[in-house]
Amino acid sequence: MIDSIYLPEMTEIVEAEMVSPHEKLFRLRFRDGRSLGHKPCQFVEVSILGTGEAPISVSSPPYITDSFDLCVRACGNVTNALHRLGAGDTVGIRGPFGNGVDLEEFVGRDLVFVAGGIGIVPLRSLIAEAVRRAGEFKSLTVVYGAKTPEELLFADEFAEWERHANCLITVDRKAPGWNGHVGVVTTLLT
Repeated sequence: MIDSIYLPEMTEIVEAEMVSPHEKLFRLRFRDGRSLGHKPCQFVEVSILGTGEAPISVSSPPYITDSFDLCVRACGNVTNALHRLGAGDTVGIRGPFGNGVDLEEFVGRDLVFVAGGIGIVPLRSLIAEAVRRAGEFKSLTVVYGAKTPEELLFADEFAEWERHANCLITVDRKAPGWNGHVGVVTTLLT
């Protein structure tokens, strides 16, 4: 937890990788090595000197304490400036903000996560935490889709999710090499 909600704390970008045609995944670390101290589904304000500030969902789970992930779509001044940065660069962080989600409220129940496109970003932290604690829930289901297979975020994590959850993945448009479901996310809910 940061001491003042008004002052950004400097973080170093440890890794930066394009994970889709539009999104870049950043792994950040506080210079003093402390944890962000977030809950699943919280967000931070990312500050870039001379450009501005933007709210970005934290996409890594709270049990990873030495760094945290932000998955960002380039769509405005701050996010475009962030996309130009890479490992070794620094950005300011304020937060975490928002109530987050406490999974204790859902122990023993069925959990269903539904997202389309970049909407999976805030849920990634919650899904990872739920998968880690899968035995505490009656069942886990992840329903996720994107326009194309290339736009499916965190596809490299699907196998881990599938070990503990029923995963229903779809794309809007058929693509060469895609053998999964085709249709918008809501077609998986009928």
